[in-house]
Amino acid sequence: MTHADWKGAVSAIGIQTSPCDDQQREFAERIGVKLAKSLPRIVAAARLQAATAQRLGLPRSRVTEGQLVRMVEIGSNASGTTPKPKSAYEAEAWIDYFRLKGRMEALSALRLRKGDVVRRQGAASEVDEVASIGDDGVVYFTGGRARAWPDELTVVAPADDTSPSSKQARRAAKNRASERSQRQQWSIAKSEALTQYAVAEAVDAGDIQELRVVLEDAREEGPLQELFQRRPRILASLVRGPQRFCIPKKRLGGKYIPDFLLAEVNSNGVRWILVELETPDSPTTLATGNQFDRDARKGVSQIKEWREWLHDNLDEARRPVEDSGLGLPDIRSQAEGLVLVGRRERLRPNAAKLRNQLFEDSRIQMHTYDWLLEALEGTLKFTGPWTDNPHRL
Repeated sequence: MTHADWKGAVSAIGIQTSPCDDQQREFAERIGVKLAKSLPRIVAAARLQAATAQRLGLPRSRVTEGQLVRMVEIGSNASGTTPKPKSAYEAEAWIDYFRLKGRMEALSALRLRKGDVVRRQGAASEVDEVASIGDDGVVYFTGGRARAWPDELTVVAPADDTSPSSKQARRAAKNRASERSQRQQWSIAKSEALTQYAVAEAVDAGDIQELRVVLEDAREEGPLQELFQRRPRILASLVRGPQRFCIPKKRLGGKYIPDFLLAEVNSNGVRWILVELETPDSPTTLATGNQFDRDARKGVSQIKEWREWLHDNLDEARRPVEDSGLGLPDIRSQAEGLVLVGRRERLRPNAAKLRNQLFEDSRIQMHTYDWLLEALEGTLKFTGPWTDNPHRL
């Protein structure tokens, strides 16, 4: 059972660590076992278990050296004295008892409740929001898949604290919770959040021809942005999933505006690709030295900045629009990146090496607009299963 605050958990631990009850003492008297009235309930249960096992002729459970060491470490810290158990059952019960008493003291000192933001010892940059507290004192965090013992925690923002520092800590905790969340299964709600950006049509020869015409005269990315917004199936054809989405100019907190966000739904959930368009009039690398040129560097920098924003605001990015979010379900802070820049005829010999290194280091692909044309033509001609199409990302 879990509780919304420390009081419920402390009460549950208090019952487990209370003195043995009348039923235990009555049973002990029947089988000839002595139980002191002050003996903790969980220890009494273990002593009765050991005695019953002995009468049934089961192998004796001997106290191990490791248990004695743990009793000294935990028991001495908790009470200053160390009991002398007669069996491994009883030794383990004493260890559990001392741990529970320590957790009860920690919970009483912290006075934790749902919504508090806490930090683990030794993890100064990692904060989490309390979701609930278990009967054994374990503290569960929002987002699932994370918990800690209360004696490892420090409160950094109480649930009712609305100060700027607390708001910042709470946002960081929500981002961590969102990052941990494994709810990647596609749903009707997620589908509806992206309905207006869904792309059902396949790219056709007319799309490819218009792209060729635009590229002939384009000296900047503006005309290409306009074409891809008008014909979203061009970029959407780069992803493989049966459900595809193309989102133009989505504002990230009013600070950044990615040219496009591509998404596909597959068996692993939602895959997102951040797309940055740069001028086709670029060789992508410098003539001297192994470096990208200004336009290519700008494209890479943009994607890295978008990732940083997502890292700091992941909860907001994933939340539905009606909950003051961006409505980008399951997007990740390290989503894949794609930079389209330059024409093949202008590439320098070092371009391939730099682009390969970029992908290995940052999971950002950089391609020319000629590559885009060839990928679209290959997709148009491909007749096999869409999952096997080699012309898609």
